[in-house]
Amino acid sequence: MFSFKNKFNPSFYKDWKFWFESILGFMILGFLIMQLLFGIWGILKVQIQLNGWIEAHPEASLEKILEHLQDKTIFERSSAVWVTVGMGYDSKGPVPMASGAIGSYIFYWFSFFTHLSNILVAVWLLLLAWCKIYPRNEYRFLNYNWSLVVLTFITLTSVVYISILAPAYFLDPKQRVEKLTVMSVFFGIALHVVFPWSFIAYQVFINPMKAQYSPKEYARRKLWGGPLILIIYTGFILIRGEVRYQDTSVGSTRFPYFFFNIHADNILGLPGWAWFVIAVILILTIYFSASNFYNYVIWKKEHKKPKNKIQEIQEIQKVQEDKEVVIIEE
Repeated sequence: MFSFKNKFNPSFYKDWKFWFESILGFMILGFLIMQLLFGIWGILKVQIQLNGWIEAHPEASLEKILEHLQDKTIFERSSAVWVTVGMGYDSKGPVPMASGAIGSYIFYWFSFFTHLSNILVAVWLLLLAWCKIYPRNEYRFLNYNWSLVVLTFITLTSVVYISILAPAYFLDPKQRVEKLTVMSVFFGIALHVVFPWSFIAYQVFINPMKAQYSPKEYARRKLWGGPLILIIYTGFILIRGEVRYQDTSVGSTRFPYFFFNIHADNILGLPGWAWFVIAVILILTIYFSASNFYNYVIWKKEHKKPKNKIQEIQEIQKVQEDKEVVIIEE
């Protein structure tokens, strides 16, 4: 795919689509990296501040240290949950020490479907841009089926955020404290609304790939690859969450989204398993609806019946006759 043996296109920079794809692709990756680094820095900041407080209060017990760590007026909860307090050793012997679980946080960060789908979009855009520098007839990944999968996945990311996650963050006090911060809103709007719908508009209406299936054929033959990926992702998240549940990890670090937490007793009046069922039904509905809709729009756009010459002549004559009538009336 990345072979430089392909014929080089020396005028690639004259194509505005190349710049749009490159800029949007790198912007998405840049925002993702910024978000990840911001999360890591938040954890390190809590760790440094807490260790400084421990040094200033050498007589504080572990219970007192944990109570201080849980003070929401001092530490941002979304970062503090990744800091643990245990016993370490220095020249004086065993001492309490705070430690940030950076590795676990990074693994947790990559479990978000939001991040995975945005990475997929960014890679897709950058590959499209690459194809304008070194064009070739076919690329294995850049085909029509994959284009619909990428489009539908990023649509899921946006619609689920708007319809389920954002309302829950505002309505549920616990979610609001741990998830709703200035930076989370900033990155949330960019990664769930701005970037996804910019890509969707571009890929469906401006730069669609050639449709390969009629709406009926697509629904019958080519619709099930994406749902299979979603099933694998869901299974991975549930297994990972169950493992962390069994080892008594902090609740908000077990699952990337609250509707995966099947052990929760009450989330906005419903048990966790009920939210899981609702989410599965909604996600599958969105997936099948969006995938079929995008295929229909692209196919319909390609198969518009062109006007024949007789129709064009008749329309021109009608316009001229209308003009003559207006002149005579005046």
